[in-house]
Amino acid sequence: QSDDEDKINNVDNFIELPGSVDGTLMKVLGEDFCFRTEHGLYHGSVSPLPPASVASSGGSPPPLSAPVTNPGIIMYSDLPLPPTLPSGVGLTRHHYFLSSTTGQVLVISRVSSLPVQRLSIPSPPPSSSLPLLSPPPPPSITADPSRPSALWLFRPPRIYHVSSPYEERDVWKLRLRKVLEQGGRGVREDEAEFDDVVGLAGSREEKAVVNVCRAEFHLMKGRTSLAAKWLARAPPNLCGFVETSLRLCVPTLGLGRPGEGGREGGETEALVAYLTETFDKLSTQPNTGLQLSMLGAWITELLLSSRSSPAPPSTLPS
Repeated sequence: QSDDEDKINNVDNFIELPGSVDGTLMKVLGEDFCFRTEHGLYHGSVSPLPPASVASSGGSPPPLSAPVTNPGIIMYSDLPLPPTLPSGVGLTRHHYFLSSTTGQVLVISRVSSLPVQRLSIPSPPPSSSLPLLSPPPPPSITADPSRPSALWLFRPPRIYHVSSPYEERDVWKLRLRKVLEQGGRGVREDEAEFDDVVGLAGSREEKAVVNVCRAEFHLMKGRTSLAAKWLARAPPNLCGFVETSLRLCVPTLGLGRPGEGGREGGETEALVAYLTETFDKLSTQPNTGLQLSMLGAWITELLLSSRSSPAPPSTLPS
């Protein structure tokens, strides 16, 4: 057996898809793929095989635990398409394209797995030079090798070019909604997810909205100090200083949840983190000496107050 066959035989998990192998079709874009099956569109990303140099001393390559990452399947029955196998499949960076035998093309978001647009490909008109096929052939889809966000739709005798100059304009909203609904795995994982959403946001205003949602998400998870830092970085029109300070001043918010750490570090830590982050932001701006002095005095008073506060009765020695 070759080295590649050995690697494939060492894969821990195989995925069995329902339906017949007739009519299957795969489209690939980088490491991402979509696979047309009899009942749905299977999609995911392919992990590259490890090189032969990482094989163990015994000569066998290490097993692959997850050759396909982020797998999923979009059932045709959940889509507004005729109950037949899609005639064509397309894949771009942010969307899937499915064409039906009736000349309809459905655009599906890769983030939400929901339809976002429907295109209609007209039937070819009668021509004296070309015989009219009855019924007209269904449209097929081919990727544009020069533009990852564009596709070619072929329905004889015409070819249609479909492109989106700003394909990712609404992707950040869908991605943000998905993170807010499915997040909560851990601080590092959640922060990485929000960083990805910020990278998808185009304008400064969109990035600010993402970070404010990030702060509110951490508040709901009881991570008050981390949330306070993101609130301090928000523009004043989204999170005013007075309103935010009052929110963090109230010691009875009870935002902590069982098993998630509750309110971190006492009642004043979140407010101190917010004021310190605001202090650092103002220190880089001109003519803010008075504001810095007031913030510094407030932070000092809070820190001294927290150090001089008596310990809870349960921790006092008997």
